[in-house]
Amino acid sequence: MKKKFNVALILCLLLLVTNIIIALASSAESSKGYYTVYGHDYFNYSTINTGTNYDGSTFVAAVSSAVCDPPGTETAVPTGYLGARSRLYNSSGKMIEETDYLYNSSPAWVLHSDSARLDSPVSGQAYYSYGITAAYNGNGYTTYSTFKSPSLNAP
Repeated sequence: MKKKFNVALILCLLLLVTNIIIALASSAESSKGYYTVYGHDYFNYSTINTGTNYDGSTFVAAVSSAVCDPPGTETAVPTGYLGARSRLYNSSGKMIEETDYLYNSSPAWVLHSDSARLDSPVSGQAYYSYGITAAYNGNGYTTYSTFKSPSLNAP
């Protein structure tokens, strides 16, 4: 009986902690941009995330995504066909952080860039994501900017 109680207590604590972490995070996505390259249809978008870490410190993070359109309905594109790079901006339009391009390392329908992340941002300052994606065109890459995400204020 004591073992069942301990397991139930642990599960309740995990749910509580998970809900607290989720409650302390915000996210917003840009509109989708559509394009066709080398016979493949794609869309891209950017995401901005803000939140508070388990230790109480805050962050903002930008991620860009490239997706075969519609995802999962055609054969995944070959290795290296998808690329994505994230960029994080403040409300003045100044780029704060950026990542290098990340390319799919195996056949894929979706690719999310690495996160352009700023720890301990200015509280209340607005930030947005504005990324770039790349699609293999048979002789290199064609790049497409995402739409800007809505702005979110840092916690």
